[in-house]
Amino acid sequence: MRFRTRFWAIATLPFLALGACREAPERQGLPNASPSPIPVGSREFAGIAWPSGNWLVVAFVPKPQDPAASVEVWRVHPDGRGFRRLPLPDDPRCERTQYLSPVSLSDGRVGLIKACDLDPHNSPIPTSYSLVAVSPRDGEINPLVTDKMLGYLRSFAAPGLSVSPDKSKAILSVGNLLCESLSFVDANGVKYLPIRVGSGESSWRLDEYFLSDSRLCTDLGRAGGASWSPDGEAIAFLGSPQSIGVSGVARLDAPWNLYVMAPGTWAPHLVLADLTYPSEPSWSPDGRWLTFSGSVEGNGEGTWLLNLDAGQLKRLTTVPVASPVWSPDGRTIVGIVPVEGPGSKEKLVLLDASSLLDLR
Repeated sequence: MRFRTRFWAIATLPFLALGACREAPERQGLPNASPSPIPVGSREFAGIAWPSGNWLVVAFVPKPQDPAASVEVWRVHPDGRGFRRLPLPDDPRCERTQYLSPVSLSDGRVGLIKACDLDPHNSPIPTSYSLVAVSPRDGEINPLVTDKMLGYLRSFAAPGLSVSPDKSKAILSVGNLLCESLSFVDANGVKYLPIRVGSGESSWRLDEYFLSDSRLCTDLGRAGGASWSPDGEAIAFLGSPQSIGVSGVARLDAPWNLYVMAPGTWAPHLVLADLTYPSEPSWSPDGRWLTFSGSVEGNGEGTWLLNLDAGQLKRLTTVPVASPVWSPDGRTIVGIVPVEGPGSKEKLVLLDASSLLDLR
């Protein structure tokens, strides 16, 4: 699954925010917060959203050892109450219907990618995708961004989703861990992005992945983990020009960079470089902070908070909490930590981020 845990390692590097050169981020610790588990049991999670104060929405694989097992989407109160599966309908046109990659929408609903597995005897493509919005309260489902089917996305794993605040546009992260890229969706459907990431010979265009017949992608970089800012003015994403020329599983060890770009101009600006095994960034509701987890060189492991405007990098906790997502009020972060022991089980945890309210 795309949402397997990745960890961040950040070196001392130049800091840029939307093209403005700055010094290296200030690194400062906050009081070490202890993650509080949400009592829903241990599972293999595949996405989290926190669309309203009342509900979290999580996706997980109920039978990780079964390759045919479908991803399920459940809702739960932050204290663990009301844990139940959302009543999402099966599409009669599909051999199997799955709902993937929950993401919070600005109106309190959850955005999901609907994956429709097709009959291989009657379809030239294995899976067709579309976007839907779901109410976590009653399960009401409606088209999101576009009512068009997106068709085949060349995805070998669950694609990732980020939606603009006005819900008119979306960015999809598709592919697998070795070969992945970003595409754009609006009312007219999918558009490939002719965006060049990197510089000089260490650069590639995001649309090359979709326009090439090669599945090896050795000559291409990787891109994923897009996150739309709450004001709609910026998109943070991960890009790896360091993957260019690297083949096979060695690509998994190639570093990543964190970029920010403005929708419309689509010019990526480098924020942090040479990140190892990163997790997707997540914006705070006020747009001041990006959160992520992993190891920062010389500073140990933890869950980190990055302020783009002030150039601040702060550790919230020494525990790496993967796939962190903010609460709507910006006071709490939910994420995933592994459960010790055999297997790939994980648990959901909460982190108190209210100490951020005193930071300037």
